[in-house]
Amino acid sequence: MKDQFKNYYYGAYGSNLNVAQMRMRCPKALKCDTVALPDWRLVFRQVADVVPSEGDETTLGLWRITEDCEKALDIYEGYPHLYTKLWINLGDKLVMIYRMSSAYPIAPPLQGYLDTIRDGFQDFRMDRNPLIEAVKHSWIRDRVIADS
Repeated sequence: MKDQFKNYYYGAYGSNLNVAQMRMRCPKALKCDTVALPDWRLVFRQVADVVPSEGDETTLGLWRITEDCEKALDIYEGYPHLYTKLWINLGDKLVMIYRMSSAYPIAPPLQGYLDTIRDGFQDFRMDRNPLIEAVKHSWIRDRVIADS
């Protein structure tokens, strides 16, 4: 059934951490908890991505999603052209994430997009240091991740 939750979680690390945004895109999605994704790092290729990086760690915000939610996310993420899907076992949880399908160059995000992600980090009460580091890594010198 379309209203039943998938047997896996959706792991968000970018703009889909933002509860208000997800409420509009996937009204049946259920915000859950966070989980560590070891040996991966958040980067920006104008949009958020994660890359394998030994010794680093990315935190994912977990959502329970329905079939309709996943279809909406597929459209938003440009699946399968811009992003592809990857399923990862994290402890007792099977988690699906989206990853960029091609290695676009590291590039800074637009400020509005970054603000959406920052608010999502706050929604999930996640440490923003990895976000700040990803922004620095994207060579942004003139933008500030302000508290609000």
